[in-house]
Amino acid sequence: MQKNKKSKLHVIIFDEIDAIMKARGSGGATASVVHDNVVNQLLTKLDGMQSLENVLVVGITNRRDLLDPAVLRPGRLELQVEVGLPDFAGRTQVRLGAFPNPGTLFDAPL
Repeated sequence: MQKNKKSKLHVIIFDEIDAIMKARGSGGATASVVHDNVVNQLLTKLDGMQSLENVLVVGITNRRDLLDPAVLRPGRLELQVEVGLPDFAGRTQVRLGAFPNPGTLFDAPL
């Protein structure tokens, strides 16, 4: 693999990462072996990402408690950002951005 220091940022996003990176040993007897192998392989790949420049790996979940603890170790997905629910002003901004023209959906309660 060639490395180009002038390349642009590459972003890899795992949406609902808890579906593929659940804590090892948390499944049934046969499913657990396959699942654990998948988690082990992904952890190995994440370890190799440190040597690549201009690569950002993002894991998104609303069930952080289900993740294998090894995923959150330094060098893997170590930075955690919690995005809370918006307040009334935030919901208004989201609604105005999504539905700028008044109408039935615009009049829905927040």
